[in-house]
Amino acid sequence: MDLVAQFFKLLFDATNQEFHPVNQWYPETFQTIITGYGNTIPRTDKIMESYSSYRLRTMGSGTTKDILKLLNWEENSPVNIPDYLDQRYEGKPHLSLYKLNDYPWSLPPGVEHWVLWIRGHQTSIEAFKLSDDDEGSLPAGYDSQERLEVLQDYVESCNLFGYYGVPEVRVNHFRWAERFHENDRLWRHETKKQTVNREEAEEAMRWVGRHTTSFIKKRFPEDQYEVLWNRNPASVRTVPYPEHIHVLVLKKENNLKQI
Repeated sequence: MDLVAQFFKLLFDATNQEFHPVNQWYPETFQTIITGYGNTIPRTDKIMESYSSYRLRTMGSGTTKDILKLLNWEENSPVNIPDYLDQRYEGKPHLSLYKLNDYPWSLPPGVEHWVLWIRGHQTSIEAFKLSDDDEGSLPAGYDSQERLEVLQDYVESCNLFGYYGVPEVRVNHFRWAERFHENDRLWRHETKKQTVNREEAEEAMRWVGRHTTSFIKKRFPEDQYEVLWNRNPASVRTVPYPEHIHVLVLKKENNLKQI
């Protein structure tokens, strides 16, 4: 590894001091993402060296331009972008595209690492409200605009994730977003006098993430795949725009090898 590539690797290491290697799909990969540590899954040294060299070539600031070119997207955003990711993106390659990750995380055998690129934002306050596809009623307190603003700011500040294709009993014992609520710590909004506890965080993530999960199921059907998805907060994204979601998929025919 040349000196400049080493510099980028050290810079990356400095911003991701806590790594969580995963050797098994279950429970390690599920637990790592569900507890809020998705962005700490490392790459192999070889892939990290390639990624560092890529960062050097683009000098960081060129990354967004390169991604837009890769996706065949114009630098100017389309006029009519939905206010959050849902079925309105379906079948519109100028709004969303899946690409295999050129620099995937170090994952268990058989697990594919896709990236879902989107032109707009994954979530918004509107995503917390009832849609035509929803059954049932809003969670308690979600009729308050101020509360929705707090919850939207919360999910933007941390890893947002979801999963499907596995029995709930296999994963419901993992503590959602524990990373951000160690020792039952409350998340406090910077300007509003409101907090979010871990249970409220889980409810908010499950609820607002329902649109993303439904969208991904169109590409990776639940009867064929086990899926984990994770969106890093803007503060740790190496590519700030376009917004993107890491989608980890394992064909169910391979899942017995990973248990």
